[in-house]
Amino acid sequence: FLHLASNTQVKSMQMLWAEILSQELATPGSFSVKALRTLKLMTQREAMWFQTACELSSSVGGETNNKILTGVARPASNLGLVRAKLDKISLGQHRMPYHHILQLTDLGLIFDRELEIRPSSHHDTPLIHGQAHYALKPRYKGSRLLYHRFTPIGDELAKLITSQPITSYQEHLEQLLHNYFELH
Repeated sequence: FLHLASNTQVKSMQMLWAEILSQELATPGSFSVKALRTLKLMTQREAMWFQTACELSSSVGGETNNKILTGVARPASNLGLVRAKLDKISLGQHRMPYHHILQLTDLGLIFDRELEIRPSSHHDTPLIHGQAHYALKPRYKGSRLLYHRFTPIGDELAKLITSQPITSYQEHLEQLLHNYFELH
């Protein structure tokens, strides 16, 4: 730990290492060596990008991992009366341009491809974004949420960051969810 934390000259990064030390003293083994090495490789700018990613993240379906929701895909109906539709959130409008995602991917904090989850039409699927809690039920059969998922290292380091959701993103997300899901 001391070897990894040494030579950190930026005050905000020193505070982050201090937080890690306090958590490690309280609960030994809270952070893996791999996560600490990743943190050591991060520049202050990359740490700020990761903080923004944490501000955009949600948890879906009761899972503990972080996901940055990027859109909703709706399939075409069986009879062809309704066309397939893809509705995306531009993360660049919310301080997370695509090259930031690529850089966080290179650091091993976010997986390299967009994934999807299909909320159940039989029961509500919980979604938590910041302090907001939603229960989703699809209005259209087969609607899927698209997202970028944090890696285990990203989830581990995200525990260090206390952040407030980005208001503009949260409003955009709520509007998108209202279009495709019943919210409870």
